[in-house]
Amino acid sequence: MTNRELRKFAEEEAILKALVEYNRKLESQERDKLINLMQRVTYLENGMLPDTDSYCVRVEGYVTPIEVLALLGTDESTTENIKGIGGAASTGSSVSSSSLAIPFGDIDDPTSLNPVFGWHPGQSTASSYEIMPESNTLTLIASPDTQQWIKIETLPMIMYTIEGNFTAQVKVTVKPQRNYQFAGIGVKAINERGAYARIERGFNNKQIIGITALQSEKPILGGSHDYTKESVYLQIKRNNSLITLSYSANGANWVAAKEDHVTALPNKVQIYLYALSAENDEGMVAKFQEFKVVQE
Repeated sequence: MTNRELRKFAEEEAILKALVEYNRKLESQERDKLINLMQRVTYLENGMLPDTDSYCVRVEGYVTPIEVLALLGTDESTTENIKGIGGAASTGSSVSSSSLAIPFGDIDDPTSLNPVFGWHPGQSTASSYEIMPESNTLTLIASPDTQQWIKIETLPMIMYTIEGNFTAQVKVTVKPQRNYQFAGIGVKAINERGAYARIERGFNNKQIIGITALQSEKPILGGSHDYTKESVYLQIKRNNSLITLSYSANGANWVAAKEDHVTALPNKVQIYLYALSAENDEGMVAKFQEFKVVQE
């Protein structure tokens, strides 16, 4: 190989490794499929962002800083000096503004659900989802009389399985009009319906941010905070048995709706995005963007 070819090979290997370190589920993907993803990457003309360690790439239309220190070296650089993507693999402590949002759409068919997610349609065929790949937006449509409570899981949701500690967040845009209309993010046991914690934008006599948690089919947490904006960032942080539920108007300044809530969730859980319209004869639509997960 020429020096130029070696350089290109090192760059591709570095970014592929960083992608896998960011999301371990990519390890199960065929290398040809990952290489195909790399072929869709368009490097910015100047390569490096000014005064930073970040190598900026455009993946599937989304611009994301990727910290790959190997790319700063000589032609003989290897991939051993990788820090990770957007600081996610290196810091392991919080979701930064430059962390990579997980695409809702599949690589090969962007309007179909990414296989890293599971789909739970709930009780009604009227509940559904739609993906807009150009903005990486997931729209959930909840049919009337959909709910999550005790043993009931009639709401539509997409699920992301994860083990251990993590921080997960998402931007939710919704305009609830009736009592018990909610959309948000939660964490739940995989095989036990009555074990979860969630934070949501919704309506309950007024516009609110709500928090709910159940354990062994018993309510153990509830409450609300006044909030009137249609868009909000919601975050769940898990530290062993402790769960912190937070919200933010801008994704930077966070308010803990509940800090260090004690749970008995198993090590392997599902993060889920959902919409519901309980005890209503009207459904509800919610949009989700910027879904990010950092495993800690």
